Amino acid sequence: MNEELARLDRDLKAVEQAIGLDVWAPPDIRRGMMGCVAGGGAGLFLALWSLGGRSELLGLVLFVAALGAVLILKDCGYRRSAPSAGTRREVNFYNRFYVVGGSVIGLYFICGQKMGMETSFLFTSSVVMAGLWYVLFGLSSWSRWISLAGAATLIVCGFVLPMATSFAQMLIWLGVAGCVGCWLEAALLFICLHRVSHAAH
Repeated sequence: MNEELARLDRDLKAVEQAIGLDVWAPPDIRRGMMGCVAGGGAGLFLALWSLGGRSELLGLVLFVAALGAVLILKDCGYRRSAPSAGTRREVNFYNRFYVVGGSVIGLYFICGQKMGMETSFLFTSSVVMAGLWYVLFGLSSWSRWISLAGAATLIVCGFVLPMATSFAQMLIWLGVAGCVGCWLEAALLFICLHRVSHAAH
């Protein structure tokens, strides 16, 4: 019996390390899941907004604002719940990583426009750059590998976008890709948490 319990304990620790639960507590993971679900909802909103023929610029601004609000609310939630030192380290790294990435991509887009580059090319290449930046985040630690699901959808979307016949169609495809990527991450987190809970019991 003791040998079986020791084996279960080793298996549980291996699963926790693989999905980052050695750093993230289960409530933190659930909060991350809710953030992924909300991010997917923002992508779905962008797709439906653009499909309805409404203002493309306004839809894009609302989409970016919604994603920013999700990130801010997640950060506030993590800090309010007095997370562990590991959680604080991960949240701070996440915030710095994406502030730098967003700034770099934004500067690339602005400089490209000033240089007279085509807007559609700048937009599609910016989406690919965002996906690649996301890949770097996912590969930087075992606790972040689930982010590769969102990165893959962004990169694929970026390479498919040039086939769109209008900017509205680009936004529809981007919204769908964002929705799929976020909800896929949420599903993976749910599965991992379910397995850990089952192993613990």
